[in-house]
Amino acid sequence: MQKKVLHGAKETLARFQKDMTHSTEQAIAVRTTNFQVPPIFAEPKPVQEQLLEVNGRAKEYHCPEYKALIQRVLPIRKDFRRTQDVGARREMAKEEFEAWKGYMELRRAVLPKPDFAIDEKELSLLKENFDRFKDRKTHAIKAEDLVDFHHDYSKKFKFRVPVHPKNLQQMVHPHHGYLANFPGRQFSYTDLLGAYENQIVSSFERSLGQDILADELSCLSYWLIEDEQKKGYFSFKELIPLLHAFRFDTAPEGKPLSLAAFKKEFKFLLLQNTGEIKMDTPEDDVVIRFDLVR
Repeated sequence: MQKKVLHGAKETLARFQKDMTHSTEQAIAVRTTNFQVPPIFAEPKPVQEQLLEVNGRAKEYHCPEYKALIQRVLPIRKDFRRTQDVGARREMAKEEFEAWKGYMELRRAVLPKPDFAIDEKELSLLKENFDRFKDRKTHAIKAEDLVDFHHDYSKKFKFRVPVHPKNLQQMVHPHHGYLANFPGRQFSYTDLLGAYENQIVSSFERSLGQDILADELSCLSYWLIEDEQKKGYFSFKELIPLLHAFRFDTAPEGKPLSLAAFKKEFKFLLLQNTGEIKMDTPEDDVVIRFDLVR
């Protein structure tokens, strides 16, 4: 009996090793033949080095556009937290938001082609598959159906939109994806393409080792989806769908998220940014700006 067991175990191990070898060879072949060779992604720069740029204390910046952005937004960050007037706070939030949008566009204009571009064939295939999935009345795809859309597409054609794997996971992962978690939202083909293009800009910064900046631009991409009027700020109630997309609990214990619960959840962040939300401000007058969300 013991000999039979040992013999069976050896056979099983040999078969497993053979299957593993075959699977590895197959995976290499698939990767080589069916997937676009991704852009070369650098190792992230040391966090402390990145934070020097984020906080405007770096001697050198990775690009002049980012230095100009930081020089523009740093004074706004300080003035916003000192200001009590709601109207003035909204104006400052708008100005800061426009600076970030401007940076996104400047970097989009210098993306290395073709590594950071969606080619015409890919666009055609995406449009064809989108048209199969879209609702016939709205001509859009529900947010919750985007996971299935991308799964179906990647099975047929392979997904060659040049976004970093981390960005892609944040978009459409079944359990962690943000793009697929916007409550009640539908995406037109133009909406989806816009999301890809913004995430490509984020991916470009990530390819330079700028992980923190890449995450900030990725965040801006999601903000732009919810801020359809491009106001540059949210009221507390307007912020809730974005929090939901980011997979925060927006109905703790079955009750709508309150401002008090929000302050409790983000206590550490608010302590680090004293004055971001004034303690005695009525909920309707709270100004949530991109700088806090990013």
